[in-house]
Amino acid sequence: MARYCTMCGNPLEENVTVCNHCGANPTATPEAKTPPVQPEPQTPPVQYAPPQYSQNPYPGYPGYPQNVVFVKPRIPGRGFAVAALVLGLLGFFYSLIFFTAAADIGQVLPEIQEIFDEAYSPYAPYGYASTMDARTLVCVVFGIFASMCVMAICFAVPAAKRGYRNPVQKAGLILGIVGTVLYIIGVVLVMTA
Repeated sequence: MARYCTMCGNPLEENVTVCNHCGANPTATPEAKTPPVQPEPQTPPVQYAPPQYSQNPYPGYPGYPQNVVFVKPRIPGRGFAVAALVLGLLGFFYSLIFFTAAADIGQVLPEIQEIFDEAYSPYAPYGYASTMDARTLVCVVFGIFASMCVMAICFAVPAAKRGYRNPVQKAGLILGIVGTVLYIIGVVLVMTA
């Protein structure tokens, strides 16, 4: 009866204590083979590569990275310039109204003064009298709105100092200056009326 190696399965010669092929002891009882414990596969760490830019400047075409997000650069002074433009427009509008009405205000001032005198007449016995001049009130009311011109100048200057010199900043500055000049001329016209 032929004997076979219990490890490799090759035929053995008589009275051999060691297999010529694998070197195992044929008289030993074969042990149950347990599969070797394989380590759990580890995923390699995610490596982020910088975006690859191609020479193709048009998105949607082959060779152009589709997942790149372009962020609009932050420009210092842009907010100041926009604020200067908005305030300059509003202040210029109110100064222009005041300037065009300054010539006609002289006819209306006596009526406005009478309204103040009547409003304070019940309090005259108690020492309260109308100390408000109608001209001063008109100048103060329009001055509140015209102060937007001065604020426009105050916002346009820092925008220019931060390097944001463009038409928005320049328009805000010019409107602020012109509106302030119109308001000053209007005040002179009202006070001399």
